[in-house]
Amino acid sequence: MPRTLYAEFTVTPGNEARVAEMMCELTALVRAEPGNIVFDPYTEQARLNRYFVLEAYADDAAFEAHINADYGARFNAELATLIAEDASQLTWLRPLRPPINSRASPRARRSAVQRRGGSSPLPRWISGVSRMRRRAGPS
Repeated sequence: MPRTLYAEFTVTPGNEARVAEMMCELTALVRAEPGNIVFDPYTEQARLNRYFVLEAYADDAAFEAHINADYGARFNAELATLIAEDASQLTWLRPLRPPINSRASPRARRSAVQRRGGSSPLPRWISGVSRMRRRAGPS
């Protein structure tokens, strides 16, 4: 079963540009991990120094590989000096129903959604972000 979480943190004044640069670098590295499904960083619209990162990994082994990556340790060590909290605040998530195979073709996913009564297994805003990311290509 996929491991899904979100991380939150607040960047301290004067460190916004550095954290944005670090996050862009980390995003490219994490998205290249074989077991990564989603790594989407956001900032709050009203408070641009508040970060929210949605992450999903294929399984426990993929998550273990992610947390043991040397670039993640370097990122977290520097980030701790640039944010209000001691570290990113992690919240683990679980699906309300079994996930649809994210590696399946779009047609197979649509078919699975239709079998489930026509509703998406993801909140509309996440589905929309995924569609935008596909149209825009890699970040």
